[in-house]
Amino acid sequence: MTEITQTMNELIDGYVKGLSTGKLMIPRCNECHEWNWYPREMCLRCGSSDRGLVEVRPEGTVFSWTRVQRALPPVQELETPYVILLVELSEANGVRVPCRAANTNVDPIIGQSIGLRMSSSKPPYLIGVDVLAVDDDIRSD
Repeated sequence: MTEITQTMNELIDGYVKGLSTGKLMIPRCNECHEWNWYPREMCLRCGSSDRGLVEVRPEGTVFSWTRVQRALPPVQELETPYVILLVELSEANGVRVPCRAANTNVDPIIGQSIGLRMSSSKPPYLIGVDVLAVDDDIRSD
């Protein structure tokens, strides 16, 4: 884990750059150590503007998911249907990141442990940033 003090725009840029290099970098307050997802001007817990990015393992549990049948702008070029998940990260308590499933033929299970990998998707980005893709080995029971 590496912490670097940065402004809000630098945190967002660092998050996106991390995805492009295969790293999942999540903002965290350097004062109270609260995770600050989504990046904000200051920590919601203590009010500090001293934040940095911390690399976390790309794994977590499925919190929620939905299957999209019709893509709308700005992601209308994505092939449908696709599955969007909200994944709660294992190493970042309470942080939930949006992901796009690599395998759209299986229904994820709420509470299911999964690994993530960074995709090499090109704009338009899903949910404003590079897409995290769920490992292909998800199985429904």
